[in-house]
Amino acid sequence: MARPSHDEMTHDTAGAPRENLPPPDQEMQALLHFLSQQQASDLHLKSGFAPIVRIGGHLRRIQGPPLPENDYIEQMLMPMVPPGRGQELERTGGVDFSVRIDTGDRFRINLFRASGHTHAAIRRVQSKIPSFESLQLPDVYRQTIEHTYEGLIIVSGVTGSGKSSTLAAMLGWINEHRSMHVITIEDPIEFVFTPNK
Repeated sequence: MARPSHDEMTHDTAGAPRENLPPPDQEMQALLHFLSQQQASDLHLKSGFAPIVRIGGHLRRIQGPPLPENDYIEQMLMPMVPPGRGQELERTGGVDFSVRIDTGDRFRINLFRASGHTHAAIRRVQSKIPSFESLQLPDVYRQTIEHTYEGLIIVSGVTGSGKSSTLAAMLGWINEHRSMHVITIEDPIEFVFTPNK
């Protein structure tokens, strides 16, 4: 898979002096737009390696030079970190947040430190609230939400199995069919709901 063809994206990072690299924020924007255009679900950034995307469930390395083994990835993403959250990376070794780009696409970003370098795992978040039908969930999911007014419902599964989408479908159903106040506690916020009742 070819690297995005922006002028900013055609750089040689192997031993390149700092001034020859594209501005990190421009490279990040180009990669996020590339994710949107390719309908990729994930982007993995690791120091010393070319970016990797997941398209249709398959991981593919983007052709091009590796990302530098310095603070380049951190510089790519720190301008996007919400105010007051930047110190979290220093304090805990990781920070989770979400961003929206000019295409309207939203991304959940996990910026973390490992092996002395900063890396990132980025997932494109669907902006449309899914329904039970669009997710092809068994009717028991709708019936459970329809007949439950209190208690605890646990949705679990491996990464990429649809936990967030399933919860969004549940909340979407509640938003359409009930007049009630709903509070979600999540970090980062993935799906944004507009009250319908």
